[in-house]
This record gives sequence, C-alpha cells and structure tokens, in this order.
Amino acid sequence: MGGWSIRHQLSNSPWEQLHVYSTSEGPDWQLLLLPLLAFHKAAGGFGGIRILSRPLIPVPFDPQLDLKSTLDNGQMLPFPDGLLINGRGQYGNTFTVDQGKTYRFRISNVGLMNCVNVRFQGHKMLLVEVEGSHTLQNTYSALDVCLGQSYSVLVTADQPPSDYYIVTSTRFTNPVLTMTAILHYSNSAGRPIDPPPGGPTIEIDWSLNQARSIRWNLTASGPRPNPQGSYHYGLINTSRTIRLANSAGSINGKQRYAVNSVSFNSADTPLKLADYYKIGGVFSLGSIP
Repeated sequence: MGGWSIRHQLSNSPWEQLHVYSTSEGPDWQLLLLPLLAFHKAAGGFGGIRILSRPLIPVPFDPQLDLKSTLDNGQMLPFPDGLLINGRGQYGNTFTVDQGKTYRFRISNVGLMNCVNVRFQGHKMLLVEVEGSHTLQNTYSALDVCLGQSYSVLVTADQPPSDYYIVTSTRFTNPVLTMTAILHYSNSAGRPIDPPPGGPTIEIDWSLNQARSIRWNLTASGPRPNPQGSYHYGLINTSRTIRLANSAGSINGKQRYAVNSVSFNSADTPLKLADYYKIGGVFSLGSIP
C-alpha cells in the first residue's frame, strides 16, 4: 500500500532542516508538519512556514507566557475559542464547483484537542482514502475526523445550482463549536438555505460505528512488481496481537496521559540522534520511552 508516514524528533535548534527523499507509488500523499513533543504544535509549529526575528533582535512586545505557564504547571488546555477551516473563520472559505463534476476534498484535522465532524449540505461524501491508503468506497452524509487524521472524499456537484454550507463542528464537547464554509456552484442562483445541517454531538456509538465501517481496499495499490491486486494482506498469518488502551489522570498534581498505563516523557536527547549514535541511557529497547 502507498500509505506511510515519517516521524522525526526535531532537536531544539531553530536552524535544523528536515530533508525528505522518497519514491512513492500508489495513492497520492502529502507531507504535513505535525509536531508531537514539547507542545511545539501549541506554539504554532505546524503548517505554513513562519519567519521570526533572530535571537539577538528583540521584538517590541512581551512574550506570551500564560499558555506556557498553564502547561508547565500540568494543567489541562483551556477550551478552544473556535474552529478554523484552512486558517479562516466563519464563511472565510468558498469552494467553487461546476455542476455535474466530481471533486476530491482532502480533510485533515490539524487541531490540538478536539475531534470534528464534517458535512456538506445536500451532498454525500464518497470516502476513497484514509491516511494514504485506499478504502472500500462507502458513502457518508457526515464524517468524524479525529486529531491528526486525514480523509479524502469525493463530492459530486449534482444538486440544483445554488450555494451550500460546508459545516465543521466539534465532537464530545459542551458547548459545541461550529465553523462554516461555502460550496459555491459556478452557476449559482442564490445563497445557501438556512439553517446549516446539524450533526452528531456527544453520540459515542455514532463515531464507533463509522470507524467500524471503514475498511482497507486490499485489491488497490498492490506493491510492485506484483500485478495489481495480487498481494493479499488478508492471507498473512497473525503471530502477535498488541492491544493499546489510552488513559488520562492526575499524577503528582499534574495532568498526564498514558498508553497502556505508560506516560511518555520526552528525553533531552532526540531519540533519533540517540539511536544513530548509540547513546546509552536515553531509551530502552522493548519499552515505551
């Protein structure tokens, strides 16, 4: 399959460069900078490139300290102020389509703490790809997209020419945050009809049933030089099954999260660097860092 990811622990150096060389077959893919450690993501370290002043050149305002203090004290992140679609607020995005044509939308949740639900007013979504892997093509009226997930859907402009809402709303939160964009037919005859379509809010079974419905397309994008569809992943014997369970709790008065009861602590030495130069005492093989 063509689905793959690159995980690299960046050092603290602001000048470090990440070079990726690859040869890829199969589904389309994208490179998304999505930091996982030290809350670089919370500081804006994802997506587009920002150019900051050199360390010796001060900026004419005080540094932001409230969020850093909250995190250093082990408290939970505050409830978000709102959602953004492609970095813009309410009605800030308009996607123009021609009637009768089909369009691919790649939906990525690059948020920090909430799952979101996405839906197109009056249109169905045909799910064709998840995380770089082709899926069995099921049709959905709404999709939950959790943190870090990316889905590709095909949307056909098969409705009467008009404008339609594209709605994104948070899941499992109170209150529910909502953000709206516009699907604009090039021959549109009017504005979208209010209200925007509602979606699931706190229904856990709804999300679980959706997850169970997504299946890998085992006949697509087979590895070369085997003929397309000749490699049957379902015939591989399972020799080991690993179950992962997440949890959250307070440890020594600080909010902590764990996988299989182990909470991750980032080392002073980047793991990739320690592995490459065989530096001892940074991590142990066979255990979670």
